[in-house]
Amino acid sequence: MRTTSLVAVLLSVIPFTATADESSPNMSIYQRLEANRRPNGDAAVVADKTGLYILTIPSGEKIVLDSNPVDFSIYDPYLRVIWYATQEKHEKQSIWAFDLLNQVLNPLLVLEKIPRRAFRVNITDSLESSVEECALDGCIELKFDKKKNDFVARLDEGVYDETFSDDKNKTKMFAVKNKEFLRKLISRNYSPPKSDWANQRPAVKKFRPERIGVRCSEDTEDCGKGISFGNTSYFLVMTDFSCGDACNTSFQLYDPTQKKFALPSAPQKSAKKPFPKGQDHTRYFFDVSGKYYIFSNFLCNIETGCKKFTGKLGGFIFSFYSLQGP
Repeated sequence: MRTTSLVAVLLSVIPFTATADESSPNMSIYQRLEANRRPNGDAAVVADKTGLYILTIPSGEKIVLDSNPVDFSIYDPYLRVIWYATQEKHEKQSIWAFDLLNQVLNPLLVLEKIPRRAFRVNITDSLESSVEECALDGCIELKFDKKKNDFVARLDEGVYDETFSDDKNKTKMFAVKNKEFLRKLISRNYSPPKSDWANQRPAVKKFRPERIGVRCSEDTEDCGKGISFGNTSYFLVMTDFSCGDACNTSFQLYDPTQKKFALPSAPQKSAKKPFPKGQDHTRYFFDVSGKYYIFSNFLCNIETGCKKFTGKLGGFIFSFYSLQGP
C-alpha cells in the first residue's frame, strides 16, 4: 500500500469557486467550506511567508486569502474570524481580521504598524473567545471596554520586557480601525463543533518511568505521566524535567500497545526507546478526525509526518479540540 506524504498533498492550489458557490451565491465563506468538505474532513488555517491560506484536510487544496507574508494566524471559532499579522518594516506588524461569515474574501485592517508581539483578542462576554496567550515578552491585547463603550488595544508587558519600562509608557495604547465591524462581533458566540471522540474526556495514565525507559533529569511525580493524544494510539508523555533559571519540561509520544516512542514533530518515525530530546511544553490542536494536529508552525498527520511553515498556524475550522502535556 502506497502512503502519500503530508508534503505531497500541499501542492494543489485552487480558486475559491466550488460548486456550492454557483448554486448558493449568498452562502458565507464558512458555509461554502462546510458544504464542500469531505466526510470527516476539516480545514487548517495556515500562516506562511507565501501568505495566509486555508488548507483543506485531507485533500490538501489550498485557498489563498492573503498573498502577503504572514507571521502568525489565530482562528477564533466562537466568532468565526481569522486574526493574522502581516510583516511591516522596522520590526512592526499590522493586524487584520478575516470574517468567515462574510460572502466575499475581504480582510479588514484592525491595527496598523504596531510592535511585533503576540496578539490576544477578548471582545465578547465569553471568556472562551479570548484567543492566544501572552508570551514572556508581552503581547498586544484587543478588547471591548464596557465602561468606555469602545474598543481599545494596549501593550500588555511581559515578564522580561524592558522596552516600555518607565511609568509613562507602562500602558501603551494603539489606534483601533474598523470599529463598526468589530462591534458586530460582540454579540457572536458560536459553539465550535466537536467529534464524538473529542466529547470524551482525554485519558490520563501514569507510566512507570523505569519500565518504559524514561529518565527525567530531576525528580518529579509527573515524570512518565501521559495524556491520550487525539484520536490515536499514542499518549503525550513527560520524558524530561529540569530546573535552572526556569523549569523546563519535555514530552514525547508513547504507544503502550506497540511499546514505541515518536516525536510530535516526526510521528512517522518511531523507536523502542525515548529519543534524546523531546518536544517542549506546548498546545496541540486536532482536526475532526483526531489524526491531524497543529502546534506552533507545524501541521502534522500521525501516520505520514509533518509539514513546517514559517508562520504560526491558526488551528482548524471545524474542530476546536486541543490539549497540552499533563
